[in-house]
Order: sequence, then structure tokens, then C-alpha cells
Amino acid sequence: MKFYHPQKKDGALNRICHEEVCRCAEAYKAKVVHADLTPTLDRFTIRVEEVIKEGTDTGVIGKERIFLAHPYCREAIDLREGKTYLIMGKSDDLIRGKDRLQYMLGGGTWIEYWPTEAECQEPQYRDICFGITTAAADLQTFGCPT
Repeated sequence: MKFYHPQKKDGALNRICHEEVCRCAEAYKAKVVHADLTPTLDRFTIRVEEVIKEGTDTGVIGKERIFLAHPYCREAIDLREGKTYLIMGKSDDLIRGKDRLQYMLGGGTWIEYWPTEAECQEPQYRDICFGITTAAADLQTFGCPT
């Protein structure tokens, strides 16, 4: 498994707290539709395939969203067109655009490749597939860890 932020090795989901009120970060199963990589900004058009944990941006299933990243993070993020990922982030990373929210990929973002059903049958992906589907189901069923 590959995590964008090294402090996320334990797999703990980010929680956002304000005055003792906490909520989970949003989490999506999402596919990269297009990547526009420039020297000053990486801009990804990503279609949300499944909402694992709904955040501030609601009604996003099947919709495309823009995710932005610094080019220096390109290698660590390693998002590829046509591939699907588990993407979790904080509401703080949302930017209000003209007609929709945009997401900043940053230090609090967790990105993990989500293998296809066919890849999940291959030995090198079985553990990843089991882990990611179990984590997604647990989050949908039980919510945030305390």
C-alpha cells in the first residue's frame, strides 16, 4: 500500500475536531479521468464512483471534481489516468470554485490505488483488495474510529 502522507501508515482515518466536536474526513472511491500536469500546478479531473464517507461536498456520486496538487508532490501522489483510487481528505482542503468545490491534495490527504476486480484475483493485489474493501465497509458501517 502506498500512502501520500507518511504519518498515515497506521491507516487511521483523519478526524476533524472543533471545540470537542469531531467528524471524519470525506472518503471516495474515485477514477482519474484526466491529468493536466504543468510546471506550476497539477490538475486532476476525477469522477467519484462511490462515497465511502460523505463530507462537506454532497451529491457527488458520478460527478467529476477537480483535485489540485503541487508538482513537487507528483511522484508521491502518482495519480494515473484511467486508474481508480481511495482518496480521503479533510474539509479544510476544499476550495470553493466558480460552480463547484475543488480539492487540494496535501499533507492530510490519503491516496491508495484501488485495484480492479480482475487485479484483485492476482496474488500481488489480494491483500490490498481485502484491506481496502474491509476498511471501506467498516467506515461505512461503523463511522470514524474514536
